[in-house]
Amino acid sequence: MNCAAPPPILRLLLPLIAVGLLFSCAPRELSSFAWVSSEGKPLSFHQEFSFEEGKEQLFDREATKNRYILAEASAIPPGFMLAVTLDIESEGTVVEFSLYSDLRKPLRTSRFSGAAGRSSFYLSSGAVSLKALGLTVTPPAGGGAAESEQAIRTAALVSVEVLPEFHGYEYREKGASRISDDVRVERGSGAVSWYLPIPAASQAAGQTLTLSYGSASGAEILIRGARSLKLLCSSTRGQTRIPLSVLTEGSPVESLVLSVSDSAGLVSAFVEALPPRDAATVDPGILLQKPRLGEDEDFSLHYWELIPEVLMFDFRDYAVQDAYLKRLAFFVEKQGFTGRLAEDAEIAELHGWNAHDYRAEDVARFFTLAETSKFSLGEEEILLRDLLLREGFLIASGNGFKGNGGALISISRESPDYLRKTFLTHEASHAIFFTDASYRKLVLSIWNDMSKEEKSFWYRYFGWMRYNTGSDYLMANELQAYLIQQSPVHAQKYFTETLVGRLVEAHPELEEPLSEYVLAFGGEFTEKAGELDAWLRAAYGFGAGATYFVR
Repeated sequence: MNCAAPPPILRLLLPLIAVGLLFSCAPRELSSFAWVSSEGKPLSFHQEFSFEEGKEQLFDREATKNRYILAEASAIPPGFMLAVTLDIESEGTVVEFSLYSDLRKPLRTSRFSGAAGRSSFYLSSGAVSLKALGLTVTPPAGGGAAESEQAIRTAALVSVEVLPEFHGYEYREKGASRISDDVRVERGSGAVSWYLPIPAASQAAGQTLTLSYGSASGAEILIRGARSLKLLCSSTRGQTRIPLSVLTEGSPVESLVLSVSDSAGLVSAFVEALPPRDAATVDPGILLQKPRLGEDEDFSLHYWELIPEVLMFDFRDYAVQDAYLKRLAFFVEKQGFTGRLAEDAEIAELHGWNAHDYRAEDVARFFTLAETSKFSLGEEEILLRDLLLREGFLIASGNGFKGNGGALISISRESPDYLRKTFLTHEASHAIFFTDASYRKLVLSIWNDMSKEEKSFWYRYFGWMRYNTGSDYLMANELQAYLIQQSPVHAQKYFTETLVGRLVEAHPELEEPLSEYVLAFGGEFTEKAGELDAWLRAAYGFGAGATYFVR
């Protein structure tokens, strides 16, 4: 069949018409919200349905479903999830997400009953490349026809991001929340079980379980992984972090199971990776639960969750701890040595401490004197100084250093478990004394209000322990630490039998005066311990005997 050639003018226009048809049929890239890759780069995408231009992210009772298709498939790397953030208008709105690597069939579909407010939904993809996201928003039943656009809106899509994985649920302020598609909650009689699946790929350093509760109820949460722990929900901060490594003990676990009584008031439970400093900010009880140190580790270092300016060291053994802190102990606290730098040979045969505590100002004085006097410090002491500078605990100032208001404490793995608990509580109380002016004022008032006769036992005992008894500040600080290192109900027996017994064994000539002291002042130990215990419970949520919540 012969066809007539098109007129010359039409031959010129045909290419332009073809280009025009191409552009009119091409999907229009959306800019009403962002879709961001794991590298933080904005991705190009279009919608499948005909939502109004500029409002492709808005859902209402008529516009309930859309699919957003990437110009090019985008990878979800291991350790990442797709996080979709929505502003939801009404409680009970159901949102359904479908992820596509192939547009013909969804890879995964997840449904949530959304709360009113801003929610970020973390969706598992199996670490594949995604091509599209489908979203269906079903409003709650009821609520007749609305007159205004705002009234009929059910949800607004805020953003789509590829973010580091998050498993669980977190309630944030002003109705905002995060939730993953793999968390499961089952209600029983007076209790709730939370199941947090933890992919094996995510069980790396820095992964942390965060638990938040609405009030300091004192209820317990049982946490089961490769091992089981209990959390006392009494922190006045209302939050506790537990490194995942403590719960897995080096063995991958499929999930964490939390048994939570209704009285605990748990509002958030999730696992995610945190920056190194945040991941190391924990409850002191974590030191008692951590796995053994690596062969090349002298210590583990953590920061106190309630008082982040407190550094907590857990040393391999007493010898390593001495290498870092023994000379400092003599400089700050030891009778006959305070304020001067002792040579190694002078203190080699003398006992330091089995656990330590120092305020930043005293540590700064120690290192400043070493710097200005050209004193030869040991290798470990230099490592400690440099670490404290990096952490901001010390600040370089002129030819020396200034303290930054914090405190450091330490215990050792060489101590038996029962003593590690006692030492940790003892040293933690010192950190509170150093950093909390109100507590320090209370303690100093208790010491100053004691008569000379009542103080006599403390001077005798602390003198025998080789403390610098000429410092009322040190005496008051040690007084409170010894009083609260055990429960108040055990205080009287500990002091009138255990400590008096130690003194009498070393100094038999003191048996009679110490017996008279116990008759006169024996009840004061319990009374003063109770006063400190009550203050700590009101201020921090823990009391004498255990200055921590993870047990």
